[in-house]
Amino acid sequence: MRRHWRSLAAVLCLLAMAAACRRGPKPRERGELTETEKAVVAAFTSGTISRESPIRVAFHEAVARPDQVGAPLDASPFRFEPRIKGTTVWAAPDRIEFRPAERLPDGQTYAARLDLGPLFPGGKAPLARFDFVFSTMRQSFDVAVDGLQAADAVDVKRQNLTGRLVTADVEDAPGIEKVLRASHRGRDLPISWAHETNRRVHAFTVGGIERAEQASALRLSWDGGPLGVDRKEAREIAVPGLDTFTVDQARVVVAPEPHVELRFTDPLKPGQNLKGLVHIADRDDLRFVIDGSLVEVYGTKGWRGEQTVRVEAGVRNVLGYRMKEARELPVQFELLKPAVRFARKGVVLPTSAGFTVPIEAVNLRAVTVEAMLIPSSNMPQFLQVNPLDGEQELQRVGRVV
Repeated sequence: MRRHWRSLAAVLCLLAMAAACRRGPKPRERGELTETEKAVVAAFTSGTISRESPIRVAFHEAVARPDQVGAPLDASPFRFEPRIKGTTVWAAPDRIEFRPAERLPDGQTYAARLDLGPLFPGGKAPLARFDFVFSTMRQSFDVAVDGLQAADAVDVKRQNLTGRLVTADVEDAPGIEKVLRASHRGRDLPISWAHETNRRVHAFTVGGIERAEQASALRLSWDGGPLGVDRKEAREIAVPGLDTFTVDQARVVVAPEPHVELRFTDPLKPGQNLKGLVHIADRDDLRFVIDGSLVEVYGTKGWRGEQTVRVEAGVRNVLGYRMKEARELPVQFELLKPAVRFARKGVVLPTSAGFTVPIEAVNLRAVTVEAMLIPSSNMPQFLQVNPLDGEQELQRVGRVV
């Protein structure tokens, strides 16, 4: 199943904004750091955070001894209002963390104080305490339906419905799987799940859909109660009858390569030539990939703006039956903003030779890559706060080459 990273990123961003805005007052800004605070504190938790995030304060210099890293502190120097139960540890010599004992309530604003005196050797701290404010995200979710797809390349009766449930904050699988319900012709349908490791994107497949002679409707409903979200909605998805073979849906897919996806009610006959049967304007550069009841339409000249896809009546299903009527469906290609990212994560080691760095870019003429060298003599210092592919505090251990 493809992951359309751009559309998912937009959904996640909107959910996060909606979740932050829907409950309670916004976190109060603590204002600019004083000069003394700037000299001591390098970074701290602020704004809206996940309900499972630790609360962190990082210093410009190492404060803890190496043997203290990872060990819980007997007395926590953190104070919170409202109170939070948890454990304080040195995550690194220059970073202290408070790890809550359980998931924080959503939509809650906290005033935090870190007493600095006990942390510095001899109690000689540059300032007595550091105050900051943060809030937890309010959970929310969105349901995106991909559409119906034949469950079997031969049996045109059986259909599956695929989609995704995307949450604003992380959520465990048991709660997610209680949110969605599906029924068809008075019968509850089974739903299978594939949960991504980020615990925010949850792909689902509704199985057991059987087409009848006449068209029917599948009811998909969701209730956010198990997630603590006051939201109930339902949607009906048309299930075409066996006496109807047609193209049901057309949509734009951005990644990994922009193309038009057509969903038919039946699996298509493999190997048939769709040139002359599927048109997009007067383009002659179209290439087709048939995958069951899906057809992917690619073009070498790129895509822009609104397009109209016309599917002629001659397209055949797996049983050899033709579409009875031609259909035209509009699709809209949004103009992508300039963007660039590395295709993979990795580390360039001194023994690397003949390597390539794959980069994905859109609407850019060129990309400038900046490489930073960390000398072998600085690696112990680098690994104090980083795994091998980490990127924290690079300026103090490396230089741009």
